[in-house]
Amino acid sequence: MISVIVPVYRTEAYIEACIRSLCAQTCRDFEIILVDDGSPDRSAELAEAILRQGDVRYQIIHTENRGVSAARNTGLQAASGEWVATVDSDDVLSPDFLSNYERMLKDSPDSSILSTGFSVCKGSDGAFDTARGLKTRRLTAQEAQQAFFDREIRFLLPTLLLRRSFLKDNGILFDETVRYSEDVQFIWKCLAFNRDPVLHDPVALYRYVLHDNSTMTGSDIPKIMTAIGGLDRMLSQISNRLTPKIAKQLRPHSVFALLHGAARMLSCSDFLTLFKACGGRGAIRGQVWSGKLRFRVPAAVLAACPRLGYRILRKI
Repeated sequence: MISVIVPVYRTEAYIEACIRSLCAQTCRDFEIILVDDGSPDRSAELAEAILRQGDVRYQIIHTENRGVSAARNTGLQAASGEWVATVDSDDVLSPDFLSNYERMLKDSPDSSILSTGFSVCKGSDGAFDTARGLKTRRLTAQEAQQAFFDREIRFLLPTLLLRRSFLKDNGILFDETVRYSEDVQFIWKCLAFNRDPVLHDPVALYRYVLHDNSTMTGSDIPKIMTAIGGLDRMLSQISNRLTPKIAKQLRPHSVFALLHGAARMLSCSDFLTLFKACGGRGAIRGQVWSGKLRFRVPAAVLAACPRLGYRILRKI
């Protein structure tokens, strides 16, 4: 059985589409664990009204607002399935999303991590891209680490299926103090502790929905900086489980990725404040001198001239 964890906070406008897509799964051997993270709107109420009408096993857990990491941990602790997935409550799934995992499990029963592709869109409507132009890849644990590091495969938290015993045996949880990029750090923990083959099917049966309110201000800088503390704690746990090359480069690589994402949402002045708070040139020095050229060049520009680097990061 698969336990599908759905953290909920202020997604009243989107959650009905998400829950209906879960209830429409062709795979029926699953449960929904909806964790209401103290949402002040009617998100949980709307979700429950749909779940009551269906035949899917579900439970709803109400907590005080502690953030998405805590909500996901609560869901993991309540899960009873052999496998777990964590789905965002504002996204939409193809009816075959879970059944595709069942097919993959038959091909790779020894895996603890399964991954699928996804599409990024601005609305929950539309057809899913189910074309199978690319073959499913079976990667060794080290190959999966390298593919994620090189951004060759975009592992996305909601499109990962994880063996629950693997998470429990290795004490893998979300860092509840991290409020930005917590999903990427969780994925790195999974890839670091994993020693089994990783199966990745690029077919896009998950629709990651973008919203117009994805902007940040200077007041969000402390939130972004929690990712730096989380990154250092994560590296202290997993560095000896990474390939030597990745262990050496992961911190500057991750700081650069954080700055890249923040540049798209912050004003220039706020970005420069963040750049300084992150450690500036020193924090990304490793990215300038190592890694793929398409990342080294903008990193070098950012280190030499942060204002120009900001403009470049917003365009790539």
